[in-house]
Amino acid sequence: MVLLAVAETDRHREVWPQNNPFLRLKEFAGHVFERSADTRIVVCADPLKIVAHWLSPLTHFSAAESCGTVEINPEGTIGTFGMRTPQSRIDELVARPSEGLPVEVKSWIDPTTPEGAAKIVRGCLAMRNQNGGFLIIGLNNQSLAVEATGKPANVRDTFHIDKIQELVSRHASDAFEVEVGFSERNGTEIPVIVIPPGLEYPVASKKDLTGAGGKKLIKHGDLYCRTLNANGRASTAIAQPADWRDICDRCFENREADIGAFLRRHLGSENLLSLGLKPHATLQGRAISLLDEGLKEFERAAAERKLTGTALDMVNSAKFEVALIVDPEKSGELPTLTFRQTLGSSNPNLMGWPIWLDSAGFVDETARPVVRQNQWEALIISGGDHLDFEVFNPNGRFYLLRNLHDDFSGRAPGTVLDPILVILRVSETIAVGLSFARALGWNLKDTTLGFAFRWTKLAGRRLEAWAIPGISFSTREKTGSENVSSYVEVPADMPLNSIAPAVEAVVRNLFVQFGGYQLPAAVIETWTRKLIERRL
Repeated sequence: MVLLAVAETDRHREVWPQNNPFLRLKEFAGHVFERSADTRIVVCADPLKIVAHWLSPLTHFSAAESCGTVEINPEGTIGTFGMRTPQSRIDELVARPSEGLPVEVKSWIDPTTPEGAAKIVRGCLAMRNQNGGFLIIGLNNQSLAVEATGKPANVRDTFHIDKIQELVSRHASDAFEVEVGFSERNGTEIPVIVIPPGLEYPVASKKDLTGAGGKKLIKHGDLYCRTLNANGRASTAIAQPADWRDICDRCFENREADIGAFLRRHLGSENLLSLGLKPHATLQGRAISLLDEGLKEFERAAAERKLTGTALDMVNSAKFEVALIVDPEKSGELPTLTFRQTLGSSNPNLMGWPIWLDSAGFVDETARPVVRQNQWEALIISGGDHLDFEVFNPNGRFYLLRNLHDDFSGRAPGTVLDPILVILRVSETIAVGLSFARALGWNLKDTTLGFAFRWTKLAGRRLEAWAIPGISFSTREKTGSENVSSYVEVPADMPLNSIAPAVEAVVRNLFVQFGGYQLPAAVIETWTRKLIERRL
């Protein structure tokens, strides 16, 4: 195989190999790595060409440009071939699984049997119509513990990407690429099938799949989707009339995203956002008041826990807070189990430790949600670096407080704030809020979401990117502002892949506190889309 590589910047381009056209991939990776720690290899659709780009934080690749990447590790070795989804995301899914609309958990499956093949095909088609997600195999879907029964002798061979891709392509009416990652848990290797976003047409089965006795396990024309049961649990099922609107909306939103990106480039995010909602004074005041109410509830809950050591340090550390009000609010709704399960199932789980996660399955009973004063609340302290306080009110009031991870990352507390992490957190918060409003049955065309954000104990910090490997960025200027607040309103029918202007409106007021700094809109949009498309 002839390996051709191009590494390019705005100023120059270099082509490898220059003298040896049969340079091995690992040697080539090492060659590129010496030139830039931010370089990765992009594997093109043409398997005879390997194109390497000298990445900046602004650069990303569309599905049309590549079919996978080879990550170059800091030590100069190459990571998983062909995997776009970072290994860290696969590890997080296996270590802390949570079943919902974008995540399905299955016990061991034998893909060589018609029954096993049908489960994989149904799961993958449903996730594609959900606009992407994950199928985790080898865990009990009730306890989420590793299953001992039915485990194949060779997990990697049984779930080899070529076998799974061939199975899905054989039955999908519109071909799409899948990935297969692996992570170890309790000494057992667990496969995770990754279904990418980018749905533009509903995907149905294009042929029958027949089991024992001639039973049709999948019929030609069956269209599967992820749906919420009456009890708020997510499941895979044949799409019903009530599901078609959501599926068509996802297709439209993906097509609309490219138009939105075009408009933002030419009009600017600020001008584009001004064409939408204007902040409503009453809603804004209610959301800001909810910030203060939530903080008081957190202080009460933390005092009742009588925390010490690292947990107490996190309680007293800098915080990120958000209050969400869905307007119009409902009245008289009860904090039922179905309500809480609906939130857990509809959460898009865009990061390993999601915003407003459902901690009901945590081993630590003190972290599990409880009903207090007609709303669910949870104080979660985990691992020496995670503190979340959450409030879920079924009438449309949500609150989250989280410690700033910048102070528990090995850096001196109170010195830095990662701007990329800020963008990701704000993006995820808006995405989760929109998902909640849809799942809970608000009339989206007549509903507005008001988000109030607050960051505390910022004085003396400077902006520095540290959380994403390979991204290096910092400012010299420190902020003199101790606390910073921002507010934004978004219509409930806003597509998730169109939230970048709202994210920019929130973070702009924060970043300017650091010596007047303004992060380019293109950077904010890039990281927002990376999150929504699960490409982190």
